[in-house]
Amino acid sequence: MTSPQPPRADGDFDADSENETTGLPRLRTWRGVYTFVAVCFVIYVIVFALLPRLFA
Repeated sequence: MTSPQPPRADGDFDADSENETTGLPRLRTWRGVYTFVAVCFVIYVIVFALLPRLFA
């Protein structure tokens, strides 16, 4: 596993750093990890919004 590279002088990251593998079995790219976290967050918000209506 390699350490992440710092941004270049112009502030951009290398294109390869975004596609670097995570070492996770199902979520192989960081974009997949971020998408998974965002989807889980949305699901939790929806569930927490529905729970008071179900038990009111």
